[in-house]
Amino acid sequence: MSLRQDGALAAVLSAAVDAMVVIDHKGIIQQVSASVERLFEYSPLECVGKNISMFMPAPDRHAHDGYIANYLNGGRPKIIGIGRKTTGRKKTGQNFPMHLSVGEFEFAGETYFVGICHDLSDYNQAIEKLHQAEKRYKDIVESQKHFICRIDKLLNITFANTSFLKALGMPYQEVVGSQLKTVINKSYKNLSLSFNELFSDPDLYEINIKIEMKTKGPTVITDWSFRKVEDQQNDSKELQGIGIDVSEKEAAILKAEYMRSHDQLTGLLKADSLSERFNGLAHHENNYSIYHLDLVRFGQINQRHGYNFGDQVLVDVTTRIQKILPKGSLFSRAGGDEFIAISPIEDQAYAIRLGEELLAVFSEPYSLADQNHLLDTKIGVALFPADAGRISRAIELSEVALKDAKANGGAIVFYEKESHADSLRRIIIEQELKAAFKNNSIDIYLQPKIDLGSRKTCSYEALARWKHAELGHISPAEFVPIAEMNGLGSILDFYVLRAVAKILSDRLSEGQACIPVAVNITAAHFSDINIFDYLSDILKEYSLPPDLIELEITERAILSTCAIATENFKRLRQAGIKISIDDFGTGYSSLSYLKKLEVDEIKIDKSFIDDIEERNGEVVIQAIMTIAQAYGLTVTAEGVETAAQARILTDMGCTLGQGYFFSRPIPWQEAFM
Repeated sequence: MSLRQDGALAAVLSAAVDAMVVIDHKGIIQQVSASVERLFEYSPLECVGKNISMFMPAPDRHAHDGYIANYLNGGRPKIIGIGRKTTGRKKTGQNFPMHLSVGEFEFAGETYFVGICHDLSDYNQAIEKLHQAEKRYKDIVESQKHFICRIDKLLNITFANTSFLKALGMPYQEVVGSQLKTVINKSYKNLSLSFNELFSDPDLYEINIKIEMKTKGPTVITDWSFRKVEDQQNDSKELQGIGIDVSEKEAAILKAEYMRSHDQLTGLLKADSLSERFNGLAHHENNYSIYHLDLVRFGQINQRHGYNFGDQVLVDVTTRIQKILPKGSLFSRAGGDEFIAISPIEDQAYAIRLGEELLAVFSEPYSLADQNHLLDTKIGVALFPADAGRISRAIELSEVALKDAKANGGAIVFYEKESHADSLRRIIIEQELKAAFKNNSIDIYLQPKIDLGSRKTCSYEALARWKHAELGHISPAEFVPIAEMNGLGSILDFYVLRAVAKILSDRLSEGQACIPVAVNITAAHFSDINIFDYLSDILKEYSLPPDLIELEITERAILSTCAIATENFKRLRQAGIKISIDDFGTGYSSLSYLKKLEVDEIKIDKSFIDDIEERNGEVVIQAIMTIAQAYGLTVTAEGVETAAQARILTDMGCTLGQGYFFSRPIPWQEAFM
């Protein structure tokens, strides 16, 4: 394979921003990057096969081949692996300053060189303008708000402008002529090494460093940029520095970091910073107890007396607990009325005693509006590393124990693996579900809805499927209720809706035909005043016609809908989005809501289809179909699993069927094959 066929090299050249040129040992150009044309104004075709000297002005043009021969014969490299400033020549004959770095490599037994060329014109112009300004307008330098100074090779200060002197709180005579270290707060050794390197390295032009300046007032934190300049008086090089006072900026960053990791009301760590702080400070060979504390019925304080009184209680709790926690403890606010404490312990008996002390302190009366209030407190406890080898998992286990205490009436409950396994799994699934939304690790499966007359697929229902890296396949019957119980139901709806929209949009952009896909929506989401706008935005973002997205809501959910949901039904259908009632017949309610709600389809629940081969079952399904037909609704039979069921439904005039007899849910990629 020839060098020009090397795909890796071609990819590098294609992506290069600076001009890149590959030559052989004779100086003949083998390949160039497209960016060569921007820099030298030659097209790649004009370059390949020519001598590299075409990019050079005299005398470099005539001497270049000799440099290569000298190096290949054992001479000392003057540029390879080093880099230097040089002059380039454009196709028009114009010379320009550039920085050249050269590397050497072998390919198929032959030696090649690759040069990277960076145009220094703008940089040099800026430097030149700065030089001119320095020479002509020293008074302007003196009036600059930025700090300006110069230092010589001995790191003595040879110049300092007025702003710098004011920041230091020192007169000119005291600063100029003194060592730089006299005005630096710390880390002088590392700084001196950086300055010496800048002086000695011919290819190093500038360094940027942050320095704490020693002043007669508060410490000033400064961002400095130092570069080499000529001292015209002594014909020697100096370093000129331009500094910006970033003390306020640094203080703001520290404050922002503090606000990110600490609760504003109590000053305690936030729960999501607790593990990080523990891992950074703790001696992990010790034993620790993790206390997850909850003020039961704390919401009543806010309701009766207002949030100011509630905040006062939380601050009071913080003060009380901090007084009794042993040295080496960490204390955080987990949100609302919950707190987490991590304390070093000798053994479990000590953990129990400390838990009882915490409970006693929490249970003392709180004085509010000249009245004493008692609050019930629950505490869940886990041990580290006895219960978990990671502190983050131990905190999760303490939450499991707390939920047990709240559910079963215990004041203090220690985590026990055997009795808390189910609770722990629910918490883990909740947390991992949040991560799955961010990582797009929930898959979309499709189950077809079949026209019972023609047996052709006329639409699909989208179903969420989740295979966790550690937990394996997690049934939607498990993770969907957990999502809904923890306020994640709407997020799951959004996730599936957006995923389906993208799938359909991609297929349309590829020129593929599409049929509608139905997405299940929770009752809470249907009652969201913004759902119509959200769906409209998705359709617009993915350029989808509204008839490709259908929505399904369970009958039980419909029975709890409000006026907002009813209005949403109406607006969605007016926009061309069809709505189906899922699990129809399980709501145990009047069928009058069919008359009130704007829907297009009912899906008969599988429990009725299971009984269709019995006389009573067939009669019930026929009655449902008669009612649906009276309201002009399409009927879909769910859970069709046998040929006999499909035949009876077809004979009864049922429109659509869905179930394992036709197809199990399959990955969307397979459904559209």
